[in-house]
Amino acid sequence: NIWFFGTDAGINFNTTTPTTLNSAGTINTYEGCASVCDNTGSLLFYTNAVTIFDRNHGAMPNGNGILGGPSSTMAALILPKQNDCSKYYVFTTGDHITGGYFYYSIVDMCLNGGLGDVTSTKNVLINSNSAEKLTAIKHANGKDVWIITHLLNSNVYNAYLLTASGLSMTPVASAVGVFTIQGAMIGYMKASQNGKKIASCTTFGNTLELLDFDPSTGIVSNPQNLTSLLSLPGGFYGLNFAPHDSILYAATTLSNNTLYQVKLYPTLSATAIYSTPSSSNYTLGALQLGPNN
Repeated sequence: NIWFFGTDAGINFNTTTPTTLNSAGTINTYEGCASVCDNTGSLLFYTNAVTIFDRNHGAMPNGNGILGGPSSTMAALILPKQNDCSKYYVFTTGDHITGGYFYYSIVDMCLNGGLGDVTSTKNVLINSNSAEKLTAIKHANGKDVWIITHLLNSNVYNAYLLTASGLSMTPVASAVGVFTIQGAMIGYMKASQNGKKIASCTTFGNTLELLDFDPSTGIVSNPQNLTSLLSLPGGFYGLNFAPHDSILYAATTLSNNTLYQVKLYPTLSATAIYSTPSSSNYTLGALQLGPNN
């Protein structure tokens, strides 16, 4: 319910009308970041994948030196540890500068007087060849979670299973869809709300891909390249499904700053619904569904 992103920017969704939290945080990030609240909507911590900040906006004592990429599209993902309400996994991805390294660290909110700290389980290497893509889908059993990434110089999606016993380091690998080269590692990957679809794009690879996901097995299948199917321009960066999953929102960046509404049912179609003026200093970036839908 509380987001911190960009340069000290923030939004509080605990108010009836979401309110800004400008200059409240201490985050400074050009791209990916993550924050987490407890079940009452109170902030616990947030990160730019380089430093983990506590709710008082200071770096956790062991919170520096996180090995995510400061310019990674999806730099960080926070998930609670099953059956341990005080601990959280922080997954991080590298960027086009730091390389395709995929790590996790564990935060324990019982440490540092309840402000939290990173445990000795820090910067555990999962994979050294991942793109800037990182998302999570709940397993069909309603308890476990799939952590999904995409390999570089490959068309392989990796789904890692996170259970109460920990993270399985052997992923379910699905070789489907677009071959992502090193220079096309940028661009979002988002899951539908029901966990049965994945959308993935490559900003410099001119692809926007829609795929099926099986929450029981972790298998990715049935790739559809929407860029070619719908004659879209490419250059996509931000993605997000609507709450009802029948629409995918996709934003191009760089020279063609346009937000597209892609209707997925009953037939595929795409409409440009917003473009930034040619005189604007702004470009479209990330898209994120709010907790108020």
